[in-house]
Amino acid sequence: MRHFVTETYLTFSRTNSIQDMWRTTIPKMASDHPFMMHGLLNISALHLAFLNPAKRDLYLAPAIRHHEIFLSLYRSKLHDITPDNCSAMFICSSLISICTLAFPICSNNPSPSMPSGYSYRQQQQQFDSPIQLASSLFTLLQGAFTLLRISWHWLEDSAISALLTNRFQFCEVESNAKIRLHSSDSAFRVLMARIESISSRSNLSSSTSSAQPSYSSRHTSPSPLSSEELSAYNNAISTLRDVFILLNSSEADNGVVLIWPFLLDAERGFATLLKEMRPLALVILAHYGVALHASRDDWFIGEWGRNLILDVKKTLSLAADEVELQELMAWPLEMVSNGEGPDKSDVNR
Repeated sequence: MRHFVTETYLTFSRTNSIQDMWRTTIPKMASDHPFMMHGLLNISALHLAFLNPAKRDLYLAPAIRHHEIFLSLYRSKLHDITPDNCSAMFICSSLISICTLAFPICSNNPSPSMPSGYSYRQQQQQFDSPIQLASSLFTLLQGAFTLLRISWHWLEDSAISALLTNRFQFCEVESNAKIRLHSSDSAFRVLMARIESISSRSNLSSSTSSAQPSYSSRHTSPSPLSSEELSAYNNAISTLRDVFILLNSSEADNGVVLIWPFLLDAERGFATLLKEMRPLALVILAHYGVALHASRDDWFIGEWGRNLILDVKKTLSLAADEVELQELMAWPLEMVSNGEGPDKSDVNR
């Protein structure tokens, strides 16, 4: 915990008041909520592993132990949100995002000395694909929107209310944000137009079906959309645009890009469509990769955005005849193809 209150907390925000909250208020809160304490110890150990590659295994072992306990206790509380634990649950939802992304960054090329009681290799295989990592994250946070919705009035009056304003209020966006959003807005309009077009078709050519369809036919051929799917995609694009708006605000803080899973309405089912590797869900995810790549200076994000976009491109290319899917990938690929790629100041120009 010493490392958390001296080093790690500084990486979550550039705002002094929010830094103070992570350094004092949140650790104090964790003393009353064991699941939250394990979450803080988890991310602290991962940060140490990131900073000390030569001693990585020394820090990964406790990180893994704390992570297992953290997730188990967190899940057990999801259906029992109260005024007393809602703040801790909200903080832990944020920590889940950070820990899930940081783990593969910190644990590249693990040694055989990792704890045998943990299915490390299985988890590492899950994270080998950026798409699978995203799907895992979205599944873990599927209840985050519901958590926010039912406890918002409690959180607004809590000790962490400033963190909500820092992360979830869009009213402070700079007045010229709409101008600077031209690039992403154009991409989103193209994406929405194509989705609306697909949803209106009665038939769409697809790969030949069989009793056991190939990977290509299952994952890269869009089919006519149901009203539920259309609703899920509309919700995903609308909330993702909010993330781009916030990224262009002068108030944009470290890790703010990670709020997208929180904004998604779990009842719309985007996380399920992503888990099923639906082509349009993957294309939307690639657009999110642009926002992630603009936030790559955050240690727990790194090159995940670029890798995510390239992974989606590779997956969709398995069906070479799906030209419209490749066209929808043009903007995300363009945004990460030139040199170092965009940063927060030019991602939407």
